[in-house]
Amino acid sequence: MKMIFFLSLTRVHRSFERGSASWNASTQVSILGDHYITSDVLGIRLFDPSGKFVQNLLLSEFEGQRNAQRIEINYGIYKSASLRDITDTRAFLGYVDENDRKFWAGEFNLENLPIYTPQTELTPFASGVEMIPVRNYISGRNIDDNTRFSRGGGNLLLGVSFNNMGDTLAKFSNHVRLEEGQTIGPATSDRSFSYRSDGDLFFRQAYCDTIFRVESANRIVPVYCFDFGAQRASLFEGTTSRTQGKLLPWRLIDLKNTMILIFTEGRDCPICRERGEVTFHCLLFDKRTGRSTAIDMKSQYPENALIENDIDGGLPVPLNSFRRDGDAVIATYTKKQIEEILKNNTRNIPTETALKLKSLEEALKPNEMLVVRIEN
Repeated sequence: MKMIFFLSLTRVHRSFERGSASWNASTQVSILGDHYITSDVLGIRLFDPSGKFVQNLLLSEFEGQRNAQRIEINYGIYKSASLRDITDTRAFLGYVDENDRKFWAGEFNLENLPIYTPQTELTPFASGVEMIPVRNYISGRNIDDNTRFSRGGGNLLLGVSFNNMGDTLAKFSNHVRLEEGQTIGPATSDRSFSYRSDGDLFFRQAYCDTIFRVESANRIVPVYCFDFGAQRASLFEGTTSRTQGKLLPWRLIDLKNTMILIFTEGRDCPICRERGEVTFHCLLFDKRTGRSTAIDMKSQYPENALIENDIDGGLPVPLNSFRRDGDAVIATYTKKQIEEILKNNTRNIPTETALKLKSLEEALKPNEMLVVRIEN
């Protein structure tokens, strides 16, 4: 297990000129070869194996105010950088001019990395990153070097595969449909997601019980199914805010022998939280036995949840950042989370571990992150 320091934002609030607003979790850390990449609303950055900053790869551009807790974005002139996918030593990046709807796609290969002096100026495009304009820039993940796959695409599409220039290769029809006389509302109660496990790409489309594995540009295979029965939210119910008592997947963590499923009863949004209309649940599914066990999050919301670790000397697991990344399991801790662990869980942590954790907490700055990596 390695403990490494990373610069990171804490939770930030992003608002748009159009009147909408959204919450963004703290910086996500991903493994790139023997290096690490952080990605957030501000851009993509590269760190070396010891956690030291190397360079900015791609940065967003916008006018607005920013500090450690809040970011105001004028969406009309927002140029957003994003980490689209990682394959071994290669990071695939996207850049979108939200005003002109211009798209760029690019790649950074760690194997071509020269020795850099750490950057001090924030420049949008870094040396070693080549961005090219594309006709269509659909959000997606790599199937191979020349093919990408994107989940969803409106209520009629389950997924679409395309080449690196945005040309469509195959479309997969969505069987989640409206009944006669029903219409789609403006609400976005359910969420889709995609992830990699054992080198394969998996995805789930909103309002669909099934998780699919992408085998090729023209073939997807169902592998898991959530059986929420009568409590499954339909497309009509989810988009028209008829979700009280309905179960909606919130996040899935696919590990080697187990899966962790976080789901809500009712729609998760700021208004529903204020009204007490949403409840979070967490299940541990054993792939070998097919059995599920409820997990006590000991928190009202998963972004604050620390799951108890029954391994001797193990730290509680932060549910908001715990995930599988290739052959490793990775988790990140903010300074505030470590303070909470020391305050509430000291009795379950051996004295030697608690003292070391206290030393790390004192050394961490508010805008830094502790990363724990566990090799499988």
